[in-house]
Amino acid sequence: MTGRIAQPSLPFDRVIPRYERAVRDEYAPPRELPADQAQVLAAVRARRGRAAAIGVGDLAAQTGLDERRVQIVVKHLVEEHQAPIGTGTTQPWGYYWITSDEERREVRDSLVRRAVSTLRRARAYDRGGWVAGLIGQAELELGDVPEVSR
Repeated sequence: MTGRIAQPSLPFDRVIPRYERAVRDEYAPPRELPADQAQVLAAVRARRGRAAAIGVGDLAAQTGLDERRVQIVVKHLVEEHQAPIGTGTTQPWGYYWITSDEERREVRDSLVRRAVSTLRRARAYDRGGWVAGLIGQAELELGDVPEVSR
């Protein structure tokens, strides 16, 4: 036993098999990728694990792309091709190739929490109440309790 609290099963866990293949280094990118996507994929794939993250600026310099293009390409590779690219939001900052289920869960949890935060902000502009329902469901799934400031 590692002393860690078991994470709740989220609907996102249904995509685990794709990421498990990637963690075992069985990720197979599409046969033909545009040059910018292939460059970014190769560069990030060489950065195995959270400790090897590469900053956006360094990745841009390495690939010859501008920083915004690198961000767009990474987003596309993750969303459309299920590339297991993690984002370090603490030092070392940057992108890295996910090499463990723990890293995958950390990235997932960070993204879900960021999405809930964005939905909480959107609730301020919601007249119909449907955003509040989304927030409530996400908080239930995560076991989050909204912060209360006094």
